Amino acid sequence: RDVHACEIDQTRFGFLLEQVKSQGYPIRCHRKDFLRLARLVQGPSVVFLDLPYSFWKPVPEAVSAFLTAIGENQNEGDVMIFLQGPQAYPGFEHVAYGSTVLSWTIRTGHKKFDRIGV
Repeated sequence: RDVHACEIDQTRFGFLLEQVKSQGYPIRCHRKDFLRLARLVQGPSVVFLDLPYSFWKPVPEAVSAFLTAIGENQNEGDVMIFLQGPQAYPGFEHVAYGSTVLSWTIRTGHKKFDRIGV
């Protein structure tokens, strides 16, 4: 499976590209909104989202849209979804690390969420 990294900010994208190239990581970098890559997520996969805290109000609508889009494309295999933010994502398992919370779930090929922690 391919590994994709998204970053909109030009400066951070440049840094990401530099790191990927210098370390020889097999990662495809995209300077675009992560929502546009939901169609590429096919099971089995792992998704890690680290959104700007400004997206939280309190639930990031962009994450809900992304999860819906993954579900529309998900045919087989599991997708583990990890989300880092200032609070737990509703319905996900979670653990706090200082002021950061890591939330996770597993989406099965049957287009539902299994609330399973890791």
